[in-house]
Amino acid sequence: MRLQEGAAADAAPLVEAVGVAAADSPAGPNLGPALQRFAIGLGGLDRWAVDVPGTIVGLQQGCSPVLEDGVPAPDGTAAVNDGVLKADDVVELDWTLDRAQTETGALYFAHPYADLWREAFVGHLIRSAAELGLALPFLGYWPDGVEQVALVSHDSDGNQDIHAESTLQTLDECGMKSTWCMLESGYSAEMYKRITAAGHELAFHYNAVAADDGFWDADEFARQLGWLRDATGQQRVVSNKNHLTRMEGWGEFFRWCEANGVEADQTRGPSKKGNVGFIFGTCHPYFPLAWADERNRSYDVLQVGFLTQDLDIGKWSDSSIIVPFLDEVRKVEGVAHFLFHQIHIHNREEVRRSMLLLAKEARQRGFTFWTCEQINDWERARRRIDVRTAVSGPTAGSRTANPSQSYAVLWVPSAGPAETHPSTIKYGVPCMKKIVAVHQ
Repeated sequence: MRLQEGAAADAAPLVEAVGVAAADSPAGPNLGPALQRFAIGLGGLDRWAVDVPGTIVGLQQGCSPVLEDGVPAPDGTAAVNDGVLKADDVVELDWTLDRAQTETGALYFAHPYADLWREAFVGHLIRSAAELGLALPFLGYWPDGVEQVALVSHDSDGNQDIHAESTLQTLDECGMKSTWCMLESGYSAEMYKRITAAGHELAFHYNAVAADDGFWDADEFARQLGWLRDATGQQRVVSNKNHLTRMEGWGEFFRWCEANGVEADQTRGPSKKGNVGFIFGTCHPYFPLAWADERNRSYDVLQVGFLTQDLDIGKWSDSSIIVPFLDEVRKVEGVAHFLFHQIHIHNREEVRRSMLLLAKEARQRGFTFWTCEQINDWERARRRIDVRTAVSGPTAGSRTANPSQSYAVLWVPSAGPAETHPSTIKYGVPCMKKIVAVHQ
């Protein structure tokens, strides 16, 4: 706030204080309100005590590059200090404060904090505009008819066609289309044809694990990707997940993806039993940010993290985490991403049962199963929508049936009383639903 020369430097009157900022832990000393609203003339100033954008990015990407082993859980449930540099070596959540337990005692990171902070910030902006009689339209996360998305992916460790055969049968029983991340040397050419004919996505599984003679290198990334394209005859490989969630540095890996036409990555997820869940604070796709050496640009690589690996085999978690994960993802309309290895699907009946349970529980909660390619294509198309021109588009229910066309949901906060027209409450504000055609 700028004061005229000679004006009294009296503090602006505090209109409202919202929330509490505590030191060190939720039960720590009260540092003051999380949000303050001050009156200034005919306007006002809203001040967050929390760096909301910085918190979201820090949770999603970590606050430092991956240069060394991470700090393990003090109770021994997540030994991330295993000599392999990985995505979960840099995590900003607290082992004690941010984990919960299921009824079986399974530990998991319980909440998508980054998504919740995003909702708090965006919701406050929309409500503040509504208080001034202004309508701030916003897009829904998914196409009309889709509430939230479930993604099942696989990593082809072992590379035997018989593993793929069992996986195809299980997926057919579950009614899922999934994403298959292929590790060199892969499957037979005939098996690739069967996978794609069944509607599944073939993706990349970059191997930079020293124990497998892999290494972290731009040329090696390109070489392995070239092998996959030659083996499958598929030039467009949309997505990747790194073997053992290998990761180093900050942005070099995303630059490799950009240079080689890989549009989405799934590497950010848990590698240990005790750190499954919302370890990076989000279940929404996002474009990672670069450091200042690249002018804080967004990398053109969509990040679609996962929540857990194979269930009920003792190495990771058990099926008791399925419902808590789905319920939390549903609250923020995100992506519930579960990873199942084909080798375990083939060898372990309990893994097959957990997939069937996931399919059942997800559908009961209104989830739609998509591949990573579908998520990537939708998110990119959604971000190209110009809301300024879309506001005058058709209202809900007036679209023309076109199976090749996607329709985004545009929410327009109501200018008048809610009872004067049909509306839905979003962020505490009555909103009208409009449907917008999207060209992918």
